[in-house]
Amino acid sequence: MTQHSAQKMQVTPAQALAQASKHYAERRFDAAARILESFVTARPTDADALNLAAATELARGRTDVAVALMDRAVTLHPKNAVFLANLAEMRRRGGDATGGLDAARRAVAANPDIAIAQANLGIALYDAGDLDGAEAAQKAALAIDPRQPRAVNNLGSIARDRGDRKAAADLYRRALRLSPSDDEIASNLGTVLVEDDREDEALRILLPYINVRPKVPAEMHAVIGRAHLRRDALDDAERALRTAINIDPKHISAHVGLSQVLQQKNHADKALVVAAAAARIDPNSATAHHQAGICLGELGAPEKARDAYNRALAADTDFHAALISLGYLAMELGDADEARTMFERALALSSDEFGGHLGLVRLGRVAADHPAMIALEAAAEGLDTMPPKRAVALHYALGKGYEDQKRFSEAWPHYAAGATLKRAEIDYDAAQFEDRVDHIIEVMDAATIERLRSFAISSDRAIFVLGMPRSGTTLTEAILASHPQVHGAGELHDLQRLLPMDNGDPEARYPHVITRGDGPGLTRIVEAYVESLGQRAPDSLHVTDKMPANFLYLGLIHALMPNARIVHTMRDPVDTCVSCYTRLFDRAQLHSYDQVEMARYYNAYRRMMDHWRAVLPASAFLDSEYETLVGAFEPRARSFVDWCGLPWDDACLAFHETKRSIRTASVTQVRQPVYTSSVRKWKSYEDHLGPMLKTLGANCQSE
Repeated sequence: MTQHSAQKMQVTPAQALAQASKHYAERRFDAAARILESFVTARPTDADALNLAAATELARGRTDVAVALMDRAVTLHPKNAVFLANLAEMRRRGGDATGGLDAARRAVAANPDIAIAQANLGIALYDAGDLDGAEAAQKAALAIDPRQPRAVNNLGSIARDRGDRKAAADLYRRALRLSPSDDEIASNLGTVLVEDDREDEALRILLPYINVRPKVPAEMHAVIGRAHLRRDALDDAERALRTAINIDPKHISAHVGLSQVLQQKNHADKALVVAAAAARIDPNSATAHHQAGICLGELGAPEKARDAYNRALAADTDFHAALISLGYLAMELGDADEARTMFERALALSSDEFGGHLGLVRLGRVAADHPAMIALEAAAEGLDTMPPKRAVALHYALGKGYEDQKRFSEAWPHYAAGATLKRAEIDYDAAQFEDRVDHIIEVMDAATIERLRSFAISSDRAIFVLGMPRSGTTLTEAILASHPQVHGAGELHDLQRLLPMDNGDPEARYPHVITRGDGPGLTRIVEAYVESLGQRAPDSLHVTDKMPANFLYLGLIHALMPNARIVHTMRDPVDTCVSCYTRLFDRAQLHSYDQVEMARYYNAYRRMMDHWRAVLPASAFLDSEYETLVGAFEPRARSFVDWCGLPWDDACLAFHETKRSIRTASVTQVRQPVYTSSVRKWKSYEDHLGPMLKTLGANCQSE
């Protein structure tokens, strides 16, 4: 060291190195780096200092610098097993898997009795896909040093890859006890807990790390984001995942997770952009291609979705989720044989994952001796200890299976148990929805609607099918979408995005935005809505939007789009509520998992529709009763077509043969000819419906 440097530091070289080591041990990496930068400049052949400087730079996220420093140390001492082991890990983290494996083999050859050398060889072999070799190396490391955390951590990853999440979690916990401050081990434990539907436990372990440390790796933020996503805490998830991407712009799972959050927030277009970015970063990422496929499906591009799922399978032939998604896509497109093939392929890959069995049960009616039913009944033996999300799915599948067999007394306990578990996972306030309806009624009076008409547009492209979920909206849309001039777009979130009720600027939320008097702004909103319809089906004269909750916007739709056609579907109130209660929805319909809340939602809906009838002309919308539709199908189908100003086409009677994607809970029913077996179906469960019937009160009677 120069005299100037020594005077400046006022310490001996040994003291300086000890001080840097202390900073490193206490995770003050920037402070350690400042000392070490001067030290290795003054003493370029001090291999121990180079080793510590490399470890410090690795901790600071400067992997390339770390590798360069470690290369210098190894050049000075090419047979030093510890240096070689460290170089192996740094090369691995820098993306040089081949160089990392080479250095790891050299480390073990130099001294096979050093635990870290064996451990890092195991990690390098693991990355190369040699699980057996990795396991042997880690066991060798633990034979030398039973308290070697990296070896235990890697054994956890091996167990996870072999599908044994319980063993993986136990090993990660053991590793974390050996090294409580190791971010990678903590993140690995969090990951396997999230995969095992134990996201609350994952957050309890990981949140303290980010609360007490100024910096943690991107992976930890990504795991926290995925845990929040599983809890449906979407804003928390988005913050964590964006933080991960800011730290590491190429973090694949953070991009995929952010795409999932945006999708859950009903921004499928934005979600696709993020998923596509992930696929560009790593074209071999099966999860990125799979997530892109999900977004494309929601955007009404089923063929592009299929291509994305197949790219996921090309990247990973054992990617279970892609097979399940291909199965459901085939269901949506009406190809039951293809759907069955995909679900059975998924089961062949992993019979323990009952996603394939769930798909087969949803595909059609199942008898007591159906293999899927037998498998689900066997899985039910573990319901008491099953993670809630899996238990919910299993309960609803068993309920549906028993209902298919008319074993209603056995179906109901599963529906009720599934609803109770699901309700415990979600945040829903029935009073808040009732207040929202009150607010809309208050704002959207007859005078306001009349004032809004001066800002209307002339387009007749939109056909709205709205009402309660499970009231016949899918069947009604299927009839209309079978007409050659109509494209069935399904349940669109476009209107809710343009006129949100829950997020964005409070001043711009519906219905408050109506009171601001910005008529031209409302005109631009509905013009944007119609433009989005045109983008979905540029060659179709009309496009249907069957989002049931659009009943909240009905008066606004009629005022600003007077030439749009509106069909309001109705069904027996109790049948409607029971049908919702006994369905597990992908998203939304949060009111459906409690009998009283379900009835309160229905009552608010009825109040909303009574208001629209009072302030709108009788010609504003067409009421359609489900029971009348299925009982006198052709006359009612003709009335829909006539109401929409369309010439009659016989294809509307063969709606179940129309080739189109259908993404609703009624996907399998609408692939069949009209049937009446769902009329008064609630009577099979009447003895269990006390809370619902009491809350419905006078609304138990049809409109």
